[in-house]
Amino acid sequence: MYLIDDLVITSGTVSPSSKEGILSEYFLMHMKDAAHLKLNDVSKETALSGSSVSRFCNALGSENFTEFQTLLAEDAQNLHSYHTYLLEQGIPSSNAKWIDPLVKRLRESRSVLLYGDVEGQMMFFDGVREMLLSGKKASMCTGYDMEAKREKLMMLEERDTLILFAESYDQNTYLEHSYTAFNVPDEIRTLKAEVYMFSRSSSSALKNWHCIADSSRDDLRALNMKIVKEFLA
Repeated sequence: MYLIDDLVITSGTVSPSSKEGILSEYFLMHMKDAAHLKLNDVSKETALSGSSVSRFCNALGSENFTEFQTLLAEDAQNLHSYHTYLLEQGIPSSNAKWIDPLVKRLRESRSVLLYGDVEGQMMFFDGVREMLLSGKKASMCTGYDMEAKREKLMMLEERDTLILFAESYDQNTYLEHSYTAFNVPDEIRTLKAEVYMFSRSSSSALKNWHCIADSSRDDLRALNMKIVKEFLA
């Protein structure tokens, strides 16, 4: 498991305004510059103390900031090689017509948030990694804290994209019971971001929602690898 994966998982389970949320996002967005980061600069740019930064590094298994910095820089290089290898093995075959337009939307987006079924989110782990390596803000939402979920949703703007995994439900059912049954904040109904929902029905009553039905696991694997290909630097 890469250090980057620990950062993505941490970012996905905590509030974006918490110390852990701020630092995990900061390091994910500075992976390519990791070798040149300085503790004082990280402290200043995140408005957190040097000791808070060091404790965060310790919590993720590093002896100190320098070791953390070195591992992060190595991860960026190793993941680049790994993703290149995956692409050499070929992209899974798929006839799904929604894949290329969705990849194009992700390229144009300011940021990307994966939401909903965790198993579905994990199928895009390589894509999330490569978006981050390219400098694109990409994150997952895998925790149970309602306020943290709400905070992540409220940060989304028109230029952002939400990918929602709820393949067992149609849009109306999901939105009607979002809070009580799915532990999803009501704010998901009024998002301005573009939403791509993997659902049971392709019908959508909302202009900025695109519902994708009957997607196979091969379709999702193909999408994951096409995202890697699109963002591979």
